[in-house]
Amino acid sequence: MLIRRTKHATDFLILANATVRDERLSYTARGVLAELLSRADGWETTADRMSQQARRARGSARGEGRRAIRAAWAELEAAGYLHRFRAQDEAGRWTTTTVVTDVPHTRK
Repeated sequence: MLIRRTKHATDFLILANATVRDERLSYTARGVLAELLSRADGWETTADRMSQQARRARGSARGEGRRAIRAAWAELEAAGYLHRFRAQDEAGRWTTTTVVTDVPHTRK
């Protein structure tokens, strides 16, 4: 197989080969991870929003469903790429912050 690469000057993502080849992850989870990491810090989404976007972009018969995207998020969390932190603010409201990393980390 020949691999052809283009030199990019803007709008690209650098991702470690070990991350892309992490065999603990399905190809769907690897794609979801790449999508999440390609976004700017502070960008917000959920697994449900990602599945809705996929279905809008490619139609309900071809877009990944909610179950598939949620499963990919669960894989990323189990492998240490996605972490969710719950915190309560001064008014007593609970919020969840999701952190996505390009290398897996274990919770401390």
